[in-house]
Amino acid sequence: VDGLQALAARGVLHHNLSPDNLLLVHGRAGDEIKVLGFGTAAFRPEGSPPTRAPREGLTFQAPELLHQPGAGGPADWRSDLYSLNLIVCHLLGARVTPPDFPEVDLPPSVREGLHDPEPLRLMLLSGLRHSPDQRPASYDAVRQAFVAALHGGGSGGPDVTAPIPETIP
Repeated sequence: VDGLQALAARGVLHHNLSPDNLLLVHGRAGDEIKVLGFGTAAFRPEGSPPTRAPREGLTFQAPELLHQPGAGGPADWRSDLYSLNLIVCHLLGARVTPPDFPEVDLPPSVREGLHDPEPLRLMLLSGLRHSPDQRPASYDAVRQAFVAALHGGGSGGPDVTAPIPETIP
């Protein structure tokens, strides 16, 4: 979340997020996730339309990147948010049905392992809305849902930074 927020605040959009583009690195300060796979976004001229991801990444792309009917809204930072939410669902083994009005069902083992699974489920649900303007208004909201799910009440988690604007120039 922090990495994607930092990129979006600088006008860099990934638009190719998939589990294959996230690398867990073990370090002295703890585990970190590195975001890879910028080939489709980093070298695209500013203002140019998004390109299609490699076939293996299409599963995790937002509807607006796939030009699906009714997706509406621009392909912006909320497209990466959609992909992140779908990746989290995939990694947790959550069942997601159907895309237009999604429902997210967390497995019992995940629900039992979280302090409060409902904020996470609701965040995943809102982050997977078909239309970008129905998704959370900031990465900050996503971070807070993770903190609440893991630690309860928003305490004990990472520092919360200012939300990024709804649209990135």
